[in-house]
Amino acid sequence: AVNQREWNKALVLANDLLHRYPRSPEADALRQQLATLTENAEIQTRQQMESEFREQMKQRQFASALRLANELMERYPKSPQADVLRSQLPRLEKLAAEQK
Repeated sequence: AVNQREWNKALVLANDLLHRYPRSPEADALRQQLATLTENAEIQTRQQMESEFREQMKQRQFASALRLANELMERYPKSPQADVLRSQLPRLEKLAAEQK
């Protein structure tokens, strides 16, 4: 999973290995990489959410885009994506309200 840059999958597999074989040499090695795996998984998730947001905006699904923006800002408030979305929020709220 790591070689294919599937960070979320790699993180799940790493946590599973740590749970099943906590005293193994592999678990020791994974513990040293866990912070990086977690960070990469979060980055990947934010990027996926950002991509989904853009697609919803392109399709003019403003209410869905607004919900996704709020979810991203809540889950990752200090992320670069959240910073950008916060600046776009008033416009997005207006578009979503007009669409109702």
